[in-house]
Amino acid sequence: MNFFKKGLECLELIEPHVKLITEQQNIDYQFSELEDDDAEDEDSDAYAVNDDDELSSDFEQPQYVTDTVLATRHSME
Repeated sequence: MNFFKKGLECLELIEPHVKLITEQQNIDYQFSELEDDDAEDEDSDAYAVNDDDELSSDFEQPQYVTDTVLATRHSME
C-alpha cells in the first residue's frame, strides 16, 4: 500500500510539469477522467491518412529541436 501512495505522490508532483509541456506542444490530455476505449471519440480522427497510407498530423517540430538536430549533424561531420 505504501508503494502506491508514493507512486501517487510522484504523479501529483510531475502533473504540473506534464501540463506545461503538453500546453507548449499543443497536446490534449486528461488525467482526471478515465477514458472508455469502446466509445466513439470525436478526436479519434486526430491523424489523417494521406493517399500514400502514411499518417500525418498538424503538429510542427519546435525550433529548438530542429536546431539541436542540425548542430548534432554538423558536429558529426
